[in-house]
Order: sequence, then structure tokens, then C-alpha cells
Amino acid sequence: AHDPFAARALVYGILMGVDPQSREKQRLALASQALPEVLVELDRLAEPLARLAPGHRLPLIELALPVLRQLSTTQFAGFRACLERLMAIETRPGALQWALHRLVVQGIEGERRARRDCHLVDLGGPLSRMLSALATAGQGDEAEAREAFGQAAEALGVALDFVAEPALAADLDWAMARLVRLATAERAALLAAMTRCVEHDGRVEPEEAELLRAVAWTLGCPLPDPDRGGLASRPGERHDGQHR
Repeated sequence: AHDPFAARALVYGILMGVDPQSREKQRLALASQALPEVLVELDRLAEPLARLAPGHRLPLIELALPVLRQLSTTQFAGFRACLERLMAIETRPGALQWALHRLVVQGIEGERRARRDCHLVDLGGPLSRMLSALATAGQGDEAEAREAFGQAAEALGVALDFVAEPALAADLDWAMARLVRLATAERAALLAAMTRCVEHDGRVEPEEAELLRAVAWTLGCPLPDPDRGGLASRPGERHDGQHR
């Protein structure tokens, strides 16, 4: 993924692999919107990406990010338009699609500063939605998900309500738009609670790690270095159209 065309194709291919039912429509959409050089790389990567294990999605996205950060403003606008198109074609985009999409965009753009004038006690609804999505990510047992959610809520010391319905991408956009206003002093507590949520059963599924990382990057909060047993690294740099 050291080539800008291959890096874009890699990201498109990973996002397309989440929902096989939407893949054909997504490929047709890219045919009329993506650059020809990117489409050539996308076809070349089709077979290896079809065999891609879920746990490899995040490392590959991180591998592509340094190259994608070097796109010009115009190139990035076209790339992001393709990402939005892929998301729009998804049959029912959920937490996984949202997390992967946000990881790419935040990893390139970096944190967008918002007013940090809210406290955890003010954000019960958004916290309930986001933590419920995190608790159910990669988890087929609702009782286990509720236990994970309860541990996170206990760590925060805030009364929250578990949301059993699967989160749609629009639900998580709504929640994240409010969570970015969380006061700086309380962000570490939120990330610690989220980490406790995904680690409650002693294992971290790829979907959990991806969603946690997406939230952390959006909030501009680093997570522990994965080489030291943690879950994620620091947020991406802001994309300003300049080469790095």
C-alpha cells in the first residue's frame, strides 16, 4: 500500500468486503467514480482481500494511512466521495461499516476540534448508544453484551440504558456528534470505560478493536500501544492537503 492508487484500492476493497450482498453494486458505482488506475489495483487485490481475516483489516488500514495523508486536497475530496458512495450503497450499514469508514477519514484528517462543554452526566443518550454498540460488537450473546455494558457504565459512574437493537451508522453518527463535545478532563475516563467494556471477557474481537479505535481517534485520544498489550495507537494527523 505504498502506492497512492493501491492504497485507495485497498481501503475500497476492505470496505466492500464487509457486506458481500452490496459488493457488486459498490463495484459498479466505483467504475463510474474512481480513477482507472485505482480500479486496476482494486481488481488485482480482489482475490487476496477475499481471503482477508477480520483481524487484518485494521493493520492494513493503518498501513495505507501514511500514503493517503499525502493526497492533495482534490485527490482526497475524490477519495472521500467514493467512500461516501460505498457507504450509501450498503444494504444496512452498521457499527462495523461505520467504524472502518471513520477510521479511514479520521486517520487522514485527524481530530476536528469542537466545543468541549459537556460532561459525562450530560451525555447519557449518546453514551448508552455508543457503549451498547461496543458491547455487542463481535458478541453473539446478549447477556454477555449486557455484562460488558454494565462494567463500562459502572466505571463511568453514570446511569445508562443498554440498547439491544443493532446500531446503524446514522445512530453512531448521532452519538459521536455529541460525544465530541465531552470535556477534555473526562475523555480519558470514557476511553478507560470503553477499554474495560471490550476486555471484560478476556479477549478483544476485531470489530471491538475497530470501533474503539474509531471513537478514540475521533476524540483525539491516544490508546495504549498495541506492542505493549494495548488496543490501539494514537490518532491520525490532520489532512491539510500538504505532502508529508
